[in-house]
Amino acid sequence: MKSLNKKNILSQYITNAPSDYYLFITASILIIIGIIFSYSLSIYTVIHLGYGEFHFFIRQLFSGILAIIIMWSFSQIKPEKLLPLVSWVLFSIFLFLIVFMKVLPESITIQSGGATRWIRMPGFSISPVEFFKIGFIYYLATSFNRRLSKIAELPFKQEIILIIPYGVIFILLAIFIAVLQKELGQTLVIASVIFMMLIYANRSWKILSSIVFLGFSSFIALIALFPHRINRIQSWWGSSQDKFLDYLPDSLASILKIDSFNEAYQVGHSINAISNGGLLGQGISNGYIKLGYLGEVHTDFVLAGIAEEIGFFGLSFIVVLFLFLIIRIFKVSRRTTNNTYHLFSIGIAIMLGTSFLINAFGTSGLIPIKGLPVPLLSYGGSSLIATSIAIGLVLSISNSSKMVDKSNNVK
Repeated sequence: MKSLNKKNILSQYITNAPSDYYLFITASILIIIGIIFSYSLSIYTVIHLGYGEFHFFIRQLFSGILAIIIMWSFSQIKPEKLLPLVSWVLFSIFLFLIVFMKVLPESITIQSGGATRWIRMPGFSISPVEFFKIGFIYYLATSFNRRLSKIAELPFKQEIILIIPYGVIFILLAIFIAVLQKELGQTLVIASVIFMMLIYANRSWKILSSIVFLGFSSFIALIALFPHRINRIQSWWGSSQDKFLDYLPDSLASILKIDSFNEAYQVGHSINAISNGGLLGQGISNGYIKLGYLGEVHTDFVLAGIAEEIGFFGLSFIVVLFLFLIIRIFKVSRRTTNNTYHLFSIGIAIMLGTSFLINAFGTSGLIPIKGLPVPLLSYGGSSLIATSIAIGLVLSISNSSKMVDKSNNVK
């Protein structure tokens, strides 16, 4: 009798529905690729810092195994039991850490680029914003579903009134993340998530175009307030302007052209590495960019390091895998009957896709470098575990009892 009761209790939490195995396997393959390159691309760094040969590899291997376990475990739990609990815990705890990061004791924080961005823990460190984004996406999903999705088209003024609270929240987040922590890249990711989720929450194009205008103005203001960002953009534009000026009229090109600028050291070596990789690459562990030219090649510039060692075809395979991962998440969002789950899955897909694109464009010199890790590929347990939690929650949603397509056929 007791065993039956235990079985009944477990059945409330454990689902027997099949998970999206394609999503799980694709994410696991990308994690394994990241583990391999955490070893291959960190050879110079471990020597320079005096670490053991397998220092970064062992840490990333441990994080990768934990990430796969998290995804699999979450995929076995019903979303109504898992999603609210995990999301609200992440939202509340890591929002608190972001807000009070400046006043935390220096013994438990780590500075990067003149800003406090990391919490030091025994044996590892945590980037609060990586985990907060997941909880924030769930907050948006529940709030949009309750306040926006079920409301038909409204006059512009009334729609503005509905949207204003989210604008205020974003401004506050931008102050704490972009200004105090100097994480402009993460702020762009959050802005992209909010905008795309508003589109799927059936808001009018008038309000969306207004948000784009205000967002662009805020982005310019965040750059103008900090001289180091202006210098970084000038350096980027100076080294990349020839790619764009040839397509503009001479009168406009002469105005935009910069004759004197600081060389974009990192981007220059990143582009050289991509060029050096060619079609087939130099071979795993045979790249040159990691030999002191780029100190963060296994983190922020991992795509450049990968391109040099396995070439255009190898990098293209990874891009296809990542694109397939995003498509599977969108497929989960399209098929679930729960609108909150639908919006949450879309938010996770946009978060991962935007992070990948910002890093890829920065690595190739198309936009200034933002310092964002590549999800599942860049070295760093904080980003990897946060991403695995996000994908695990989507896998849980894919196990919903009713999954339908647009024609309302149960699948």
